[in-house]
Amino acid sequence: MTYLPANARTQAIAAVRPVRTARSHVFVRVLLSVAVDVLAIWLACWLAYLLRYRYEVGGEILWFNHRAFSDFHGRIALFTVFCVGIFLARGVYRLSSWTSLLDEMGSIAGAVTIAMGGLILTAYLSQFSPSRLLFVYAWALTLGLLFLVRVARRQLREALWARDIGVRRVLIVGNGLTGRRLMQMLLATPGMGMRVSGYVDEGPARTTLTAGTARGVIRARHLGTLDDIPSILERNPIDEVILALPSEGHGRVLEIGNWCRTAGVPFRIVPDLLQLSLDRVQLDEISGVPIISVREASIRGVNATIKRGMDLAGASILLAVLAIPMALTVAILHRSGRKPILQRCTMVGRCGVPFEQLRFASPDRSKTAPGRTTWLQHGRLDGAPQLVNVLRGEMSLVGPRAQGPKAIERYQDWQRQRLLIDPGMTGLWFSNGHTDLTFDEMVRLDLFYAEHWSIWLDSKILLRTLVALLRGRPRR
Repeated sequence: MTYLPANARTQAIAAVRPVRTARSHVFVRVLLSVAVDVLAIWLACWLAYLLRYRYEVGGEILWFNHRAFSDFHGRIALFTVFCVGIFLARGVYRLSSWTSLLDEMGSIAGAVTIAMGGLILTAYLSQFSPSRLLFVYAWALTLGLLFLVRVARRQLREALWARDIGVRRVLIVGNGLTGRRLMQMLLATPGMGMRVSGYVDEGPARTTLTAGTARGVIRARHLGTLDDIPSILERNPIDEVILALPSEGHGRVLEIGNWCRTAGVPFRIVPDLLQLSLDRVQLDEISGVPIISVREASIRGVNATIKRGMDLAGASILLAVLAIPMALTVAILHRSGRKPILQRCTMVGRCGVPFEQLRFASPDRSKTAPGRTTWLQHGRLDGAPQLVNVLRGEMSLVGPRAQGPKAIERYQDWQRQRLLIDPGMTGLWFSNGHTDLTFDEMVRLDLFYAEHWSIWLDSKILLRTLVALLRGRPRR
């Protein structure tokens, strides 16, 4: 048997104890989440029973078909086991705190649907034949209650975070471009549940980093240099370390990682944005040999056909819904003496093909009554004519932001990849919540979108765009 020296045993115990404590906290949190979900599922099934068998919503039930709620206890228990089991398998209870509600509900909706399918199958095999509407009601109510549970949990969590309860205190290593961007994001978004305790960097302290937020200007403290990290972790209650070093500082990553392990503090590494984006790398293997390839920023084959179908259907529906508001807009612009009413601007589409992008003309404020064109001036309807561009196949509902020929001439080679897909009326560049994106960052979002396209991603972007427009977010 091998014994560790006394000092080594002390370091090992110090390194392991915080990890065990964190794991116990995670176990308690997951256990509470499971308990609340179980209660929500049973409540949903009970409400479904009341709707169908007591209030007979969906048609009258003859007396000989009535069932007591106790007849469903076993089925509800089986449905609950299916739901919770699939939640655990899909990692629903392990989602990070910054996972969006749409993403979380997407996983939950798929799991509940699979669980309900399993329940229907077992009912069929066991010749258990209740009202079929009961399954529909239970499915819909389960999704609704689980959604309300998630909303309430997020509201409670954000309220606690606003009072610095349960927040994770983060130490940022690096004050370069990537580090500053990360700090500004964390400082400006307290709803993520992370607080920047400070940052360390190579060399002497630099200018104090500040970020403007709804709570005013927040400053990130400079706590020392890279060599001070062990003492900083010992003196300060740091819950996590994020390494955002530039490429020239990568040689110290292993050393810093060892310091974090010794202190029992988890750490993560942010890849250098100036290097190849890791989300564009795909790992494969041939007979056990790892192969790295780079995803293409294009939408082809069946995906392109599906996306085009979604564009045609969505643009047709939106034109029908917006027909009256667009007619009122034309009338207001005509009355204000603005001509032409429709502006045509030459833009560059997919594969560099130019097209005429349609847009309502800006109203003449000197000839228009105050407040008459508020929705147009705020950018809610001035781009509506672009739905015609979508029907023509020149644009898409979701895609990169269209730009003119002069801007295209200044593109670097890697930026031209955004021309491999149709420009969109909206996209990640509008729906991600940031208004200070640089052009390079916008292009990276466009490439990510093209490489990870899915029906769900398009639906999520459109929903986020609708929320942003309803909130009256200013145009970019």
